[in-house]
Amino acid sequence: MERGMSLTPLFWFALLLVPLALGAGLYAWRPAWRARIAPVIGTALLYGLAGPPLGGLLVAIPGLVTADDPQPGLMLAFIIAMSWITAGVPALAGGACVALLRPRLGGVGRLLAAAACCAATSALFALLIELRGEGVAMMAGLGAASGLLLEAACLGWRRWRPRGAQTASA
Repeated sequence: MERGMSLTPLFWFALLLVPLALGAGLYAWRPAWRARIAPVIGTALLYGLAGPPLGGLLVAIPGLVTADDPQPGLMLAFIIAMSWITAGVPALAGGACVALLRPRLGGVGRLLAAAACCAATSALFALLIELRGEGVAMMAGLGAASGLLLEAACLGWRRWRPRGAQTASA
């Protein structure tokens, strides 16, 4: 690769699909591994789908409140749509890391691990796409906040879901 060229986020997304495809293949091929792989894939997908819009909202809402935009709904939709492009890959990776750590941690530990994993994957991704300084810090902060909020929602759902759902999934 020439100096000054960076790998596109699409390349990193494609690269991330390789272990996900491998995990899906093992899930289908080895029934005994389903119990180990399913939570990792599920959590990665949850974080990958819900994490970027959460970070987008954290950026968009203060901007929309202070700006005099004639179409705030359109701007909000644009920011949320673009959030998957900039944060989809680190959110998937952060979700997979969180899923691997969940069984070993309690409630507060899960929250801290989610914030740390998502901050680390977001900062690493920001460095890989050649962001510097404040860009890396912003990506890490948004990743940490999104991971913390998602894991808090997961813990809340686990605690407050109906009793019948707890016995059926346990």
